[in-house]
Amino acid sequence: MPVYNVAPYLRKCLDSILAQTYIDWEAVLVDDGSTDNSGAICDQYAALDKRFVVIHKENGGVSTARNCGLKAAKGEWVTFADADDELSQDALSIMCSGISDHIDIVIAGYKKNNELKEVTYEVTERYSDIKNQNDAILEIYNPSFYSYLGYICSKLYKNEILRKNDIKFDESILVSEDRLFLLTYLSVISGNAFFTTEPVYYYYLRNDSVMGDIKKNYNRNVLTEIIAMGKAYRMFKSLHFPNTVVNRSRKEILMSGYSILFLQKRTKNRNLSNTLETLFLMIREAGLFYAINSIFKQVIKKCKNK
Repeated sequence: MPVYNVAPYLRKCLDSILAQTYIDWEAVLVDDGSTDNSGAICDQYAALDKRFVVIHKENGGVSTARNCGLKAAKGEWVTFADADDELSQDALSIMCSGISDHIDIVIAGYKKNNELKEVTYEVTERYSDIKNQNDAILEIYNPSFYSYLGYICSKLYKNEILRKNDIKFDESILVSEDRLFLLTYLSVISGNAFFTTEPVYYYYLRNDSVMGDIKKNYNRNVLTEIIAMGKAYRMFKSLHFPNTVVNRSRKEILMSGYSILFLQKRTKNRNLSNTLETLFLMIREAGLFYAINSIFKQVIKKCKNK
């Protein structure tokens, strides 16, 4: 768990970990140079329960903190949590129940809540399934139930696979670094993925969060999402995955670009410089003719709708 200046929310998150019905866990709390009392709160919980392990480091960003936590993790399986969110009481029990022979990852559901703890998004249908590697990757790109499955949390990863393949968070990617990590992990598994829509994680949509700020004020850091999806595309292509996976990963580059162009427009940051920068990245990462063809189709589609 990366921890940085989240003192108002941290105790709620740590209490949700303490409340787990599954008790055989270790929580690695990485204080990423907090300037409030978040680090002291982590130390308090470590003194209260030895299952909490605290690492204090200079501020380097969420990916550096997660990589630091991964290096220290001793468990057979690894999951992630953000310090301003919460886990359901039976989160670890539900996810661990999906573990069996030939399962290399468990992917569970989530809920989104506002700051008043009101549920703003959830999937009520209960469904579970086992998918092979290719289908699991396609499920991340095109979820059957949830609108998005690229979050790093609400999932179990085998520590052995992480270490053997030296899988880490790309510290140069500032948006969608979690989805790139997840896709990289899926690219090397030899077993299957267990999916369940059972919610185990509560995301809180806060106005002062990084993503909350991006939704209100355009930040160039969001452009690294295009780069992240380009890296995923080239990874699947170099590993000779089926065309269904390669083509879908390539399409995601452009989808990320279009969403950024829409964000620029919505936040009134649509200008020639920002537009050209976004289009350049889309073309660079997806390929000139592929990107131009897609952009041309989008323009024709908009002209027909007017």
